[in-house]
Amino acid sequence: MTSVVAQQFDLPPELWSQIFAHLKPQQLLRIRLVCHRWKAIADRERSLWTRLRIKFTDEVVTLDENFRPFIAPAAEVQLEAVRIVTVDSWWPTHLTCVRMRGCHVSLESFLGMLRRTPNLTQLGLLFVEFASGGNGGVVDFRLERLESLELIQYSDDLLDLFGRLCPRLRELSLEDDGEHDRATARLIESVQDTLQRLKLWMTPYVLQKMSLMERLQLKSVELTDLQEDEYALSLSRFQPSLEELLVTIRRNSVLCEIGTNLPGLKRLTVGLVDEDGLDFLATMPLLEELNIGGGQEALNFNGFHCPNLTALTLDGVELVASSLRSISSKLKELKFEKCAMDSWSDLLAVLAAQSSLLHLDLWFVQFENRAIPAVSPPPQTNLQYLRIYPATPFTNKMLLHLAEMTPHLETLALTSMPRVGDATVRKLCRQLPRLARLTLDFCSVTAACARDVVNRHRALEHVQVRAKSQSKFQEIRRFPS
Repeated sequence: MTSVVAQQFDLPPELWSQIFAHLKPQQLLRIRLVCHRWKAIADRERSLWTRLRIKFTDEVVTLDENFRPFIAPAAEVQLEAVRIVTVDSWWPTHLTCVRMRGCHVSLESFLGMLRRTPNLTQLGLLFVEFASGGNGGVVDFRLERLESLELIQYSDDLLDLFGRLCPRLRELSLEDDGEHDRATARLIESVQDTLQRLKLWMTPYVLQKMSLMERLQLKSVELTDLQEDEYALSLSRFQPSLEELLVTIRRNSVLCEIGTNLPGLKRLTVGLVDEDGLDFLATMPLLEELNIGGGQEALNFNGFHCPNLTALTLDGVELVASSLRSISSKLKELKFEKCAMDSWSDLLAVLAAQSSLLHLDLWFVQFENRAIPAVSPPPQTNLQYLRIYPATPFTNKMLLHLAEMTPHLETLALTSMPRVGDATVRKLCRQLPRLARLTLDFCSVTAACARDVVNRHRALEHVQVRAKSQSKFQEIRRFPS
C-alpha cells in the first residue's frame, strides 16, 4: 500500500514547485519537514524561498558563536532588539534584504555580516547602536547590488562608510534632524549617477550642494522637516525630472510654481492647503496620485479636472463631496480618512458617477446627514474593494443600501461596527454574489455564522472574525490550510 501511494504522488520536481508556489510562507516551512525530497525542492527553487523571512526579536538574546538557530532558506532577515557578537557560523549568505531595529553590534561584526551577503539589495538600520567608532578596519568589499538604504539615528562615519560601500543606490532614506548635513551631501554626491528616490530632513547646505550635482536626476523626493515650502520650490527648479513629491506645503501659490517647474509630476502628497484654493491642480495635468492632508474648510474640487488621476486620498479635511463627481474619469482608488461631509447621499452620487472606481476606503468619516436617498433600484457601481471604519453611527440600513450599489464587490472589511450581526452578514452575502473575502473586526458576528456563510456562498473563500475580547482573528476558509 505504501508503494502505491508513493507512486501516486511521485510527481516531477517542476510540478511540485508549481504546487508549492501556491502555499503561504508558513506552509512552505512545514512542507520542508515532510521529507528530504520536498525540502530539496523548496530550498532549490529561488522563487519559493525568496518569499520567506527570518525574524529575531528578543532583548535578552545574544547572537554569538554559541547561537545555533533553525534557519530555512530565506531572502529577508529582521533583527529587533538583539545583541550581536558574531554570526559567522550561521549567517545566510543568499540574503537580499536585512533590517535591524534597536540592535547592539560592533562595527567590525556588522561589516562581516555585509561582507557575507553580496546579493543584498535592501538594507535598513533603525536605531542601531554600534559599539565602536571608526570605520571598522579595512573595507575590502562593496555592495554592488544594494539599491535601497534606510537609516534612522546614524553618524557621519556611517554615512561616509556607505558612500564607499554602495556605488549604485537607487533609494536613500535618512531620518534625522539635519545634524549630519555635510556627510549627507557627500553620500548623495557619491551615488548621484543612480539615485532616484530620496527621503531626508533638508537643510540649506544639502540643498545648495545638491543644486551643484550635474548628474543627479531624482524621480521622487520626500521632505520630513517643517520648512518645506522653499526647499521644495528650490528642488523643483533644479530637479525638473521629479515625478513624485511628498511634502507639507501651506501655500497654493508655491504648489502652482512647483507644478509649472515639474511637467512630469505624477504623484503628489501635500500636508495643508490654505484658503486660496486648489489652483495648483491646473498646473499638473499628468497627476496620477494625489494625497491631501489637513487644510481648508469645505475643500471644493468643482471646476478642477485631473484627466489622469487614478488615486485620491483625503485626510483630515472637510469636503464638498459632490465636487468629486467630475474630478477624473479614470479614478480607481478613493480614500477618506478623518474627513467630514455634508451628506451620505452626496457620497453615493459620487460613487455612481465614477464608473472606473474599484477601491473605496471610509476611515473615520463623519456625515452631517445620513439619510438614504429614495431611489429604487439604486444606481450600481463597479466597486471591488470596500473598507469601513465609522466615526459616527453607521447604520445597517446604510450598509445594505451600499451593498445594493456594489454587486461586483469582492473584498469587504468592516471594523468597529457593533450593529453588524449575524442577520446583517447573511443579507450582505446574499446581496454580494462575488464576495470572496470578508473581514469583520469588532462587530457582533459569531464564528458559527461565518462558517455557515462560507459553506453557503460559493464565491466566499475567506472570512476573518474578531470580537472585542479577542486579540487575534479567527479565520474560516473554504479551502483549509
